[in-house]
Amino acid sequence: MVDGCPIALTILVDADNTLWDTDSIYADAQLALLSEVEKLIGQGVTEGDRLEYIREFDQEIANTHHLHLRYPPVLLVYALGFGLKGIEPVVAAKRVVYGQRPSIPLLKDNVEGILRIYADRLDVTPALRTGVKEGFEHFKEKNCEVFIVTEGSKEKCSKFIEYHNLDSTVRQIIAGAKNEDLYRRLTKLGVGPSEAVMIGDQLDRDIVPAKSAGLTTIYFPSKFQPKWQNPDNREFIDFQISSFKEVMPIIDNLTKRIFGG
Repeated sequence: MVDGCPIALTILVDADNTLWDTDSIYADAQLALLSEVEKLIGQGVTEGDRLEYIREFDQEIANTHHLHLRYPPVLLVYALGFGLKGIEPVVAAKRVVYGQRPSIPLLKDNVEGILRIYADRLDVTPALRTGVKEGFEHFKEKNCEVFIVTEGSKEKCSKFIEYHNLDSTVRQIIAGAKNEDLYRRLTKLGVGPSEAVMIGDQLDRDIVPAKSAGLTTIYFPSKFQPKWQNPDNREFIDFQISSFKEVMPIIDNLTKRIFGG
């Protein structure tokens, strides 16, 4: 019971690229980083999509490094140093992850400055994705318990939640590596796996482990989809939405099915 009202559902929600558009901020920062490396090396990307170019290196590093997408950004600087000299992304990624550095003095001398520019571009509050405000208002009306589940910074997530005035709906922010065990433990904070929902944009981090833990899954795909995503994992999706507002009738129907009325 909350304020004398029965709890309808426990709702777990991913943060980055589910609640807000982190991808656009990273795209801007990555393109700025690429421009700085090009200036120092004196060579640039001459054809094709510049964002696609840099993300080939980004994804290969993440696929090789033990921290995956949370790898140190200095590795991307050095990988581009190799790449702009003609080294393929997969080879450049392996070189930098295992400690090799391109022999480009200007690049080495200016790495700290490039990383400051990158960090400044990332230090921006992202905009909410379509329908999030309405969806959270609906959660509050239905007395749902809402937990934000993130693999990023809990402090930054809390700042964004407060900035967008979503904090009155959120019971707790949970930061940790997403896996089946985490989701099983989180459902114990609420009313139980058969009455819990996970909403997220990544199949491998949000949907598959949550479904394996017994949750109902709602897939809200974002523009950013890692190349290692397994398309066969779509069988773990219970619902797919294109706007966060679409969670509202799903929550209503689940509430009726589980609790009656």
